[in-house]
Amino acid sequence: MSKGLPFILIAFFSYVGTFGQNVEGTLELQFNANNHVPFWMRANKFGSVPSKGTSSSFIGNIYKHYGDTSTFKKFDYGLGLEVRANIGSETNVTIIEGYGKVKYDFIEIRAGRFKEFLGLVDSSLSIGSFSISGNALGIPKIELRVPDYWPKNTLISGRGNYAHGWYGYIPSKGTLAQVDSLYTYFHQKSLWIRIARPHWKLKLYGGFVDNAYWGDEYKLHESFTLTKAQRYWSVISGKNWQDSKVGNHVGNIDIRAEYDLVNYKITTYRQFFYEVGALWHLANIADGLMGVTVQKKNPSNGSWDWGKLLLEFLYTKNQAGEPWSKPTPTGNENYLNHYLYNYGWSYHNYSLGTPFITPRHTAKEEMPYNELEYFVNNRLWALQAGFEGKAYSWDTRLKLSYSRNFGTRATESSFPVSNQFSFYLEGRKPLKNQFTAGFMLSADSGALLPNSTGLTLSLKKRF
Repeated sequence: MSKGLPFILIAFFSYVGTFGQNVEGTLELQFNANNHVPFWMRANKFGSVPSKGTSSSFIGNIYKHYGDTSTFKKFDYGLGLEVRANIGSETNVTIIEGYGKVKYDFIEIRAGRFKEFLGLVDSSLSIGSFSISGNALGIPKIELRVPDYWPKNTLISGRGNYAHGWYGYIPSKGTLAQVDSLYTYFHQKSLWIRIARPHWKLKLYGGFVDNAYWGDEYKLHESFTLTKAQRYWSVISGKNWQDSKVGNHVGNIDIRAEYDLVNYKITTYRQFFYEVGALWHLANIADGLMGVTVQKKNPSNGSWDWGKLLLEFLYTKNQAGEPWSKPTPTGNENYLNHYLYNYGWSYHNYSLGTPFITPRHTAKEEMPYNELEYFVNNRLWALQAGFEGKAYSWDTRLKLSYSRNFGTRATESSFPVSNQFSFYLEGRKPLKNQFTAGFMLSADSGALLPNSTGLTLSLKKRF
């Protein structure tokens, strides 16, 4: 099937234009070469990652969008599908995105797998949100949401979602040795508020996203007597059972400010992290993600120009576990790891949260780790700089990151302090007949990750 898939995709996408209005699709061919897949070739890629070594990839997508907002319709529907096939040392086919959605006025219901991140950080150059950063494939879910700020013209407006998803079986730890996996659901809710009139230069934003795994924990503890309805209520309300959250909770609280100048827009944001409850007591308030961007409103069409600059700082070392940290009833945090779920806050081998918290299989083999922890490094600080603009008439994106890594609380005495540098350069240039040429160049150098280089060349056709 995998050998014939490229020809099936070519034939399928040749007919995209016959499906009606508001439909578009692309077909992309990639050639990949790397010794290890570098950090920025897999981070924030929604699970769309090349194989290790030399490989080729076929990526096809098709989308039926909502109608033009200038001819607003109260009812509309949309569809989306993106598939990636890797052929090389590992041959696989992955549905990166697949969904259906309907909307009435400002409310939307959608179901499937989505490419998304949730937070008020920058959408294209950021490290990524703490809890849902666009690293992993999306967990299949059904959700009710308000996708855009509503009402549009009032001083205070909001958007958000409420979702139920299906993770599947997860290996687990517990007191009953005969139980080695749990069927697990996914819960998500978010609310984001904007304070500003549309014409105001200064706009203020704030909000949160709360995510949780939950399911068959009762199989691990004979004393766990909550009914399924009680378990669900505990998950969505954050209610504790025996001084512990029901399920694996990961979330973030964000604030953001935007200021419009004549030719530029300046944005600053701060993100706070929570899992077991330390943030409620301000015990891990030192941890967070801070960023600033400067965006040019009207970049020139010349061969050289800049469109956006970013600078971010990520800090996760505190975790309410320092000697001077305020004591909390639930103890210190252990970001993205969990005492019941063997793979922590991950999905299909990739962290759902910030990519700088390191899964065991992506670190160097000699790095020490605790057998009960999937993420071997979650205490760190990192600096990131980003650039978007034109270079030699190529649409260019550049990311430079430097981090200093300290392992986890369980390994802080044995984990060597590890410096890490990662580089990413992406370029795309339009050609004739809706073709686009592209490249991605990436490299890692340091003590945490395997030293690596990677190059991808691509040709994309838009239909």
